[in-house]
Amino acid sequence: MKLVLRDISPYILCCISSVITSLGILFPFLWLLTPVGLGLFIYILWSRTHSFKQAATLGFLFGASTGGAGIGWFWSALPLTWLAGDAVSTQILAVGVAWLVVVFAFGVGTSLVTPLIWYTRNNIFAPLLVPGIWMITEIARMWGFSLINYGPESLVGAHFSGAALGYALAENPFLLQFAQFGGIHALDFLVGALATLIAILIGVCTKKATPAPYTIPFLCLGILVPLIFLQTPRRDAGAPVTVHLISTYIPIDSRDAKNDTLLASLLRSTSSTSTMATIVVLPEQSTSNTLLPSTAGARDALKKLFPNNDILIISASHVPTGTGNLYSELSYTSSDQGELAVYNKLFLMPIGEYIPSLSAAEFSLLSNQRIQNYMDSTRSALKRGSDVTAVTWRGLTIGGLVCSDNQSPILYRTIENRFHAGVLVNVSNTSWFHTSRFLFTKNVQLAKVHAVQNNAYYLSANNMAPAFVVSPRGAIIAQSTWNETGVLNIEIYPE
Repeated sequence: MKLVLRDISPYILCCISSVITSLGILFPFLWLLTPVGLGLFIYILWSRTHSFKQAATLGFLFGASTGGAGIGWFWSALPLTWLAGDAVSTQILAVGVAWLVVVFAFGVGTSLVTPLIWYTRNNIFAPLLVPGIWMITEIARMWGFSLINYGPESLVGAHFSGAALGYALAENPFLLQFAQFGGIHALDFLVGALATLIAILIGVCTKKATPAPYTIPFLCLGILVPLIFLQTPRRDAGAPVTVHLISTYIPIDSRDAKNDTLLASLLRSTSSTSTMATIVVLPEQSTSNTLLPSTAGARDALKKLFPNNDILIISASHVPTGTGNLYSELSYTSSDQGELAVYNKLFLMPIGEYIPSLSAAEFSLLSNQRIQNYMDSTRSALKRGSDVTAVTWRGLTIGGLVCSDNQSPILYRTIENRFHAGVLVNVSNTSWFHTSRFLFTKNVQLAKVHAVQNNAYYLSANNMAPAFVVSPRGAIIAQSTWNETGVLNIEIYPE
C-alpha cells in the first residue's frame, strides 16, 4: 500500500507539537511554547484526525513525549553511585527502564482522554469544553503513574503532578495567580484554555475554521480572566518571624562524623539573643541522633545550643518503626518544650524508597547482582505514614512535608484545609540526582503553585540544591547560592 503524506502528516505534526511543548518544559524562559505546542496538538485533533483510534494514538505519542520531558530530571541520577564499578551500559539500562515505564503510563493516561477533544471538533462550545478535558487528561496521567508504580508502600491516587503542563505557567507571575483557584489543576485548565485559543487561531489562519461561531463561548471564557484580579488578600503582613534554612552538599555515598560536625557548626551559627520567633529548617537526612537526639535528651541538647530563646527546629531523618523497618520522619522540636509532633512521609518515591511490583519483575530480568541487592534492601526498608500533620507554635501554624511529598497536589492542600497553616515547609535530599538544575527548577515551580494555592509562605531546605523561600504571592524572595553549604537567613511575615 502506497503511503501518502496525508496519511502520515498528523503524526509528523504531533511530533512537532510534542517538541515545541517539551521545549517549554525543559527551558523555563520558553514557557510560552508549552501552550503553543498544546494548541498545535489540539488543532491536529480537530482538523487532521479521522477516527477515535487515531486520536488515541496521537494522544499516546503526545502524552508520552511531553511526560518524558517533564520527568527528564530522572536521567540526572546517572552515574548511579551505588552501582560504582558496574558497566555504564548497565546503569543507563537501569535508569532507562524506570523512565520508560513512567513515560508509557503518561502516554496511556493521555490516550484515554484526548479522543474527547476530537469529539469537540464541531462543537461551538469547544473553547469551554477542551480546557476541562485537558485538566482531566493531566489527572489521568497522574493516575497512570500511580497504577504502574503500585507497590506495598505506594500512595495510590493522583499525586505525581511533576509532568503537568500547567507548571509552565508558574514562570509567569500574572498567570501563576490562577493557582489560587485550584492549584495545578487550575493551571492545567488555564493552559488548556490558552492552547484552545491558539488552536482556533491556527484554524483561522489556515482557513480550517471561521472565528464567528466561537465569539460567544470566548466571551464566556473571558469571564474567568477577572478571577485573577479578584484574588483573596495574601497572608504576608503578620508578625515577623526569623527563618534559617540550611543547605548542604553531601553526596549520597558520603555520610560520616565530619558531616555532623559541619551541621552542628551551622546550627550554632543560627543562635542569637533575639526574642523574635525563630524557625530553623534542616535538609532531609542531614541529622543524626548524635547531633539532634530524638530522645528526651533533645530538649537539653537544644537548650544548650539555643539558651536565649525558644527555637523551632524542623528536620527529617530515618527512624525505626519498631518492626524492623524505617519511617522517613519529619519532626518539629522546640528548644523549650522538646518534640512537639512528628509526620511520617506519605508519598514515597518508587525505586528510590520502595519497589513497585512491576519494577521488581522488570529489574529481575537484568540479572545484575548489585541491582538485585539494592532491590532487596529497598523493598523492606521504608514504610509510609498514614496522615498529614501540623503544629501551632508561638501562635503560628506550620505544616511540613518531606521531599517528594511536594509532587502531590493533595497533601499541602489537606494541611491548609485542616490546619490553616501560614507556613508550609519542605525538607529534601536530592542526592540521588546529584546537583540537578532541572529537578531544582521543577521543585521551585511546585513550590510557587503550593504557595499561591494555599496562601502561605513556602520554606525549602535542601541537600544538593539551594534553600529558598517563596512568598504567598508565588515570588522567590530568597535563595541560597548553588554549591555552597550554608545558612539562608530571612524574615517572613506570615498570618
